[in-house]
Amino acid sequence: MAGARDEWGFRLTLIRHGETDQNRNKIIQGQENTVLNETGKEQVELVGNRFKYEHLTRIYSSDLERALKTAEGICLRNVHLKDLKICMDTSLRERNYGDAEGKSSPELKKMLSSGKLPHGAETEMQVQKRAVDFFTSLLRDVNHLKKSLRSKVEKNDTSLQRQHSEKPSKVDLTGDLRKPSHSDPSSDKSNHLKDALNSNLSSPDRKHRPTSLPLANNKKILHPVLLKDLCHDINNPSDCDHTDRPIHVVVVSHGGILRHFVSYFAKNFQVQFPVDKRKLLRQFCPNTGVSEFLVHLEGQKVTNIDCLQLYDKSHLRHLS
Repeated sequence: MAGARDEWGFRLTLIRHGETDQNRNKIIQGQENTVLNETGKEQVELVGNRFKYEHLTRIYSSDLERALKTAEGICLRNVHLKDLKICMDTSLRERNYGDAEGKSSPELKKMLSSGKLPHGAETEMQVQKRAVDFFTSLLRDVNHLKKSLRSKVEKNDTSLQRQHSEKPSKVDLTGDLRKPSHSDPSSDKSNHLKDALNSNLSSPDRKHRPTSLPLANNKKILHPVLLKDLCHDINNPSDCDHTDRPIHVVVVSHGGILRHFVSYFAKNFQVQFPVDKRKLLRQFCPNTGVSEFLVHLEGQKVTNIDCLQLYDKSHLRHLS
């Protein structure tokens, strides 16, 4: 219909990296390129199993090894991903703590008590700007992905259209959020995407289931938009018949950056969190903690964000 609003949405999952020895010993890592310890590797295996049967459209990660190895673990355990397609972005790195990196948390607090930042450290505002800039870039990428997938599906689904010619219409591949037409009281498209996401909410109980580098040299490695990002085996038509599947983006990063994402969502969008907002910013995401959001848009503008889970670690409950 001419003039119809382009209302759509996508699912956004934020995951913190697995544990390192520095995490366990409360040592400030910042942008030091630390590695996962044995517990961290177990955590990655468990969070990977949590997303084993999820249809993931794209995965973004900090380029620091503890985050990248976590993202790789999720990819390797996912039954739908044929190849690793991790988009590395240095803007997802942890806060740079300058001379405080490698020191203990009490030492950092003592340094900050002087009212001055450690030499070479980023300010909170600089870190927040990185988080917001990444989210803005992510929205552009997802919007481009949505358009590209629609175009590719239209060009490559001629046979599928013949197979399903008896169906009255094809469902929007991104999950249509448009309100029901008054002329069609049976329409339920307004809740299509949210219902789809809630029914596929990641849960462990589902039956199926570099040394610090300056950010001035910000690198962003994006993979081309491919039909198989959504339809993972283009040689299997039945596997491609998922045009109603919502876009699901995963971001693997660090505790400080994830806190800034949550802060930005809380201050700028109508987000209902499972905890009081006064306590929200005092909470910190555990290692491999999972936060899930449903981002609603009209065109390229975010209209609302629903928080489905915050800092969930239920997949770790059996970890000794």
